[in-house]
Amino acid sequence: MTAATAPASPEWFQPVPQKPGLAEKEGFALGSGRIQTPPVKTPAVLQLSRRQGEAKMKETLTTCGYCGCGCNFYLTTEGDRIVGVRPKPDHPVSRGMLCAKGWQGHGFMRHPDRLTSPLLREDRGAPLREAGWDEAYAFIRERLGRALAEHGPESFALLSSARCTNEENYLAARFARAVIGSPHIDHCARL
Repeated sequence: MTAATAPASPEWFQPVPQKPGLAEKEGFALGSGRIQTPPVKTPAVLQLSRRQGEAKMKETLTTCGYCGCGCNFYLTTEGDRIVGVRPKPDHPVSRGMLCAKGWQGHGFMRHPDRLTSPLLREDRGAPLREAGWDEAYAFIRERLGRALAEHGPESFALLSSARCTNEENYLAARFARAVIGSPHIDHCARL
């Protein structure tokens, strides 16, 4: 697919444009599903460097949320907007590289359909309504407590996600077994 026939990106997600053959010309190492950035300043890095001089930008070390590998990278932010990603060079998992999702996977943060507060449905058939976090947690506590009291812990099942870290999956399993008392735990990778 050429640039002329590629579908246009939505306006909320605009990656830095790449020239054909840029990877080969500027020393990108491709392999094992990861892309390593070159030590030289590419046009994308130069563009980011110029922007860093114009505005206050901040880098925050975080863990990628796309899978359970636990790759680390720095998110570059300008105000409340994510404007770039830089892999952590000495991280034992990512080793200064990221897959395509790690590089471009932050676009959902600016999507207009992204939920930013809890939604509650009081009864079946009722419309969803926006709620605060305290109200949502109280609602969960009350409804889950009622269901467990009426039907017992065997009625509870927990489905986890491949996008959780190993530590988050461990906590989910401990919650299901130790707090709820249910052995019914599964993972979306099996489905």
